[in-house]
Amino acid sequence: MRVPRKPQLDMLTGMARSARHQLIASMGLGKSGALLLHGGAIEYYQGRWPGMLIAAPLQVCYAWRNEIPLWRPDLRVNLICGTMEQRKLAVATPGDINVVSYDTLPWLKVNGPANWAEAFGRFMVCDESTRIKRTRASWQTSSLGKRWLRTDG
Repeated sequence: MRVPRKPQLDMLTGMARSARHQLIASMGLGKSGALLLHGGAIEYYQGRWPGMLIAAPLQVCYAWRNEIPLWRPDLRVNLICGTMEQRKLAVATPGDINVVSYDTLPWLKVNGPANWAEAFGRFMVCDESTRIKRTRASWQTSSLGKRWLRTDG
């Protein structure tokens, strides 16, 4: 297991303060390692790995698959990408960390488990958030009083 560097210690301190986090840091500062170390801290206090679903662009998914064993070689990593058969096998295989590309998320919503928190864990990571930063959603109310979620982008 690697030893965290100064920027990662700062990230870990920030993540320990709240349940939701947004890490904004330059490439190479260790966001991936910090997230895995944070998951390890949760594991230590709860007695089990919390589970993690990572959404990222396809090439970044492969980087995650290569990076995770450097920090936590004991964790099972599922890459939910590739052909239909590969994706189905990955979803059916128990894993500690599941990595999915943004392009595969619509497929996963239709073909994946109904309860993502139960299947993938309660820890969600959106890497390369530029893919989702233009997503807008707001609650709307019709003239009849019905509330619905409107999404744009």
